Amino acid sequence: MKSSFSKYSPTDFLLTAYLALTGVFIIIAGLLGRQEDWWMFAIHHIVLIGIIFAISRINTDRRNILSFIRYLYPLFIFGSLYRETHELHHVFFAKPLDYYFVVWDELIFKSQPCVAFAEFCNAPWFSEILHFFYFSYFFLIVCLPLMYWLRKNPAMTERRTFDLGFTYSIFFILFIIMPVYGPRVAYPPAVDIPRTGYFFGPFFERLFSGLQIAGAAFPSSHCGIAAMVGAFSIRDFPKGWPVVILCTFGVFLATVYGRFHYAIDVVYGAGLGFLCYTVSGRVHAWLFKHGFKGSSLR
Repeated sequence: MKSSFSKYSPTDFLLTAYLALTGVFIIIAGLLGRQEDWWMFAIHHIVLIGIIFAISRINTDRRNILSFIRYLYPLFIFGSLYRETHELHHVFFAKPLDYYFVVWDELIFKSQPCVAFAEFCNAPWFSEILHFFYFSYFFLIVCLPLMYWLRKNPAMTERRTFDLGFTYSIFFILFIIMPVYGPRVAYPPAVDIPRTGYFFGPFFERLFSGLQIAGAAFPSSHCGIAAMVGAFSIRDFPKGWPVVILCTFGVFLATVYGRFHYAIDVVYGAGLGFLCYTVSGRVHAWLFKHGFKGSSLR
């Protein structure tokens, strides 16, 4: 007999598990008095779990907007889950841990690479190029699952969406457990460097100021996702992978140049992203074997 969850795909299960686990973090924060409005976050998680359950019921016999949502809906909630980590970063530590990462960078690199790189060339044209690469991260997020959707390959669309969800889940949990704001917020010499450029530099300045995002720096999810997507692109994009790899390395440089991350965040972020690339397929296969096949997916 099939259970009521038989239509859950590996991606559905993964996101539900993430919401349940971080829901426990939220309750802990509430009980410890570290999150006054913890119940609002709990409701948010319950609502998202309900939405995932409803989406898992969508029939994909026809290629329409509903089937598009069925396969690609996680891409629309990653942003809110990322934003939430900034509100829950004090669950385990009352204060950010930036001091230790500043010292770590200085011990390893004998300087602060984020400051040295920005001061090396703060010309508007150079800043614009590096901030463009930082912006290309949004292209990297959607390129693989969307490519398979356009190629009418639902199985691989779900698979690459799972790879993204698996990687994001690991990074988001680490953001909550280890709160690090990043140099653009917590390291005064980096904060004082003006952000130059013509469009992309000012765009990110307005974006972070408007959203009032403190930062989630260690490890760098930008570099992790870029590394994971870049690795997959070599076999997924027979002709276009050099462009993806260029954007990947551009993101690595831009995260330091823009003072979004400490250099050590990039090293660990890229390494963890590549580890997720090697592991996510096995996790997906294990979940599929244990019944999370998404029977409504065709």
